[in-house]
Amino acid sequence: MVKEVQKRKINKEEEIHISSSDSSSGDEKELMLKNPLKWWSLQGKRNPTETKRITLPSTIKLIYVTLAFVPRLALYGLVFALGQCCRAVAKLFCSSVGAPHLANKRILYISDYMPPQVHGIALRVSQYTKYLRSNGHEVHVYTCCVESRARTSFDHPTLPFVANPFNSGNQISYTAGIKLAWALGAESWDIVHVFYPNALGLFVLPACRWRGIASYCSHHVAMDDYANRYLQIPGSPLLQRIMFLLYNFLYDACYRWPASYWGDVNASMTQTFVKRHLPLAAKYSHVATIGSGVDTQRFQRRIPTNPDLLWLWCDSQCASEREALCKRIGAPTNAIIWLMVQRLAPEKDIHIALDALASLAQQRKKMNKELDVWLVIAGDGPAREGLEKRAEQLFTNDKNAPGRVTFLGAVPNARLPSLYRAANVFLTCSRSETFGLTVTEALACGACVALPRCPVFDELYGHVLPESWRYDADDKCGGHLALIDAAQAAASIEASAWLEANPIDASWSAAAQDLDRQYDQAVKRGKTKYTSLRSYVQKRLIHLGRASLLLVAFYFVLSYYWRNIYCAAQCRIFLPSLPKPVRALCILTFIIALEWCHC
Repeated sequence: MVKEVQKRKINKEEEIHISSSDSSSGDEKELMLKNPLKWWSLQGKRNPTETKRITLPSTIKLIYVTLAFVPRLALYGLVFALGQCCRAVAKLFCSSVGAPHLANKRILYISDYMPPQVHGIALRVSQYTKYLRSNGHEVHVYTCCVESRARTSFDHPTLPFVANPFNSGNQISYTAGIKLAWALGAESWDIVHVFYPNALGLFVLPACRWRGIASYCSHHVAMDDYANRYLQIPGSPLLQRIMFLLYNFLYDACYRWPASYWGDVNASMTQTFVKRHLPLAAKYSHVATIGSGVDTQRFQRRIPTNPDLLWLWCDSQCASEREALCKRIGAPTNAIIWLMVQRLAPEKDIHIALDALASLAQQRKKMNKELDVWLVIAGDGPAREGLEKRAEQLFTNDKNAPGRVTFLGAVPNARLPSLYRAANVFLTCSRSETFGLTVTEALACGACVALPRCPVFDELYGHVLPESWRYDADDKCGGHLALIDAAQAAASIEASAWLEANPIDASWSAAAQDLDRQYDQAVKRGKTKYTSLRSYVQKRLIHLGRASLLLVAFYFVLSYYWRNIYCAAQCRIFLPSLPKPVRALCILTFIIALEWCHC
């Protein structure tokens, strides 16, 4: 029997299929009324190739979050103010608050994403945290969840969150939480780093500006592309337009405007993305490029087999990795393997690769040749089921190209290096990337890549990689024919020799060091900007507060002593021959002397 495309197992919950057709619309409405939460959870399983539509439960969730957001924001503002009052009292009593600058920094990270969440931002935050802590800095991370086995006393998974409507496997925070509000108000920080997308900038950045703490905002996702893909209301273009305008307003009010106006530094992996995504950032803040990298101890094409021989190409291990992959997908060892590693979502445009492979199969069929290319897709997501059906329609009935597409599902990060080394070429069709971490990982493992032309990849690889490895995804034929040419060029022997002679060097340690330098510059700019006026006002307020406390203390002490001294003077117990005012003054002097000696 002809080998079919591998399919994932469908659990009992997935067997309930809700269709948008007229025949099942009544059942769908009945389920929505009886169990709206279950109905909402099943919406992403209707047809993963289509974008998720805004429906009644999502609107209810949005209203709930909005209603809960405002009072919680006010509560956290009170907690922040209480923390500031405690700091003021501590400074009045000459506490060590505001200690002199130390060699290491106290850094506050605020991010929705941390492992075990599978996301490029989660990996980035964890690597920055790892290397900055190894350099002696105190990095506190406030997030939604943290791996229990890797959690430290500096990790705080305390942010209130809801499920991400675009990716149900991840969580997004919508308010700061009591613990973060107290930390911002009462503790000392050198810099606060907010990883966007994040809804907490509306609270965190004004607090940092109030306290004069340097703030660093890094942007990692093009939310505009998500809105264009997911905010769809079929049959009502006017309502869809209104929802899109409302989404843009909320996104600007909670994300873009606070970061642009109150953030000291706005950064992303490319200058192109920052200028397009935050047009006002360059006017009101400093714009920078945040470093990226890979784990060079795992993602490498040369494997250290013998320390005395330095780095050698381990042919046997690489051959075994390729043999294992070929055996898994049912391909000969001399096959050409196209590899894709990404989340299976509509914005990734994976269908272009399927169309390209189908067109290549038709070309080989006309030449009476068998297709020698296999496409391997690693990853999971809402579009997987639709992509599997599409691949089955394209290749199952084609006797010239049976079983040419294999879906591996979610692959652990630790197993990705062997997957990259076993492939001939790495493909990506997404033009919504802000960096494309998997591209760097593939290049570090010695896999040549085929990339679409887009502003981000043009800035990153336009003058680095050969032009023949890139293709125009906006081609009139849909981009799949141009992808065939780029993939064949990247899979050639000349391409492997070029990459061997021009390796890509990108490590997280170097990226963390560069980020550390940017932190120092941001702190220095913040001191220059706020220190003069802030220190002058702060010193005057501290002196005024201390004087007020001393006056109040002296008033109560002297009132108490004067009442007792006056009574003693009237009884003529002490110094009977002296006038009453002189007796009172002498007794007061004696008591003050005793108190002074006691102190």
